[in-house]
Amino acid sequence: MKYNNINPSIGLTDFISFVNQPGVKKITKIDSILNREEYHPKKDYYKKLRDRIVQVTRSESEINQDKLAQVLDEISPKKTGHYEILIKGYLKFLRGKNVTWIDPPISLWKHTDLVVRVNPEIGLDINGQKTAVKLYFKKDKIDIENINMILSMMKYSFDKEGFVPAILDVRRGKILYISGSPSTYKVFIENEATLFCKLMQDLLAAA
Repeated sequence: MKYNNINPSIGLTDFISFVNQPGVKKITKIDSILNREEYHPKKDYYKKLRDRIVQVTRSESEINQDKLAQVLDEISPKKTGHYEILIKGYLKFLRGKNVTWIDPPISLWKHTDLVVRVNPEIGLDINGQKTAVKLYFKKDKIDIENINMILSMMKYSFDKEGFVPAILDVRRGKILYISGSPSTYKVFIENEATLFCKLMQDLLAAA
């Protein structure tokens, strides 16, 4: 079998999905990553809103619904309802906070031969605290274990100091911080990364 992608750099969503797979399904997940076509922006459901949030938050001193809602003119009507809910959620998060844009740190988490792209989309000074924020758009609530894994990976991979890692559940307007021991999650995640690399090497050797 010839694989389409043998790049040891993968996205955060793929890595967390791998970690969450039981048993042999981990191999199936790696196989799907290796066989996947290259990323295309048109297939990224939330890309336009993600870009709009970044653009408005970075450039505007006042963030309001009208400025964010301009993105609705650029999308399929099928997405409009979802985007409107997310815009309201983002504004709910901002309400009552003293927030200013700061450039977020680059976050590439590395272990053995694996690089996981964790990069937070926005950097904010929230009431005096520098915060690197990963945006979460999906309907399903993010699991507490996944929250702690992601935030631990962010914490140990920033290229700048002084940032607190956070995930923003955009739909619900709720910012999430780590609630477990980062060092404990670090050990667990590193072992999962080692397993990922070993399984990937075995798959490639057998191809």
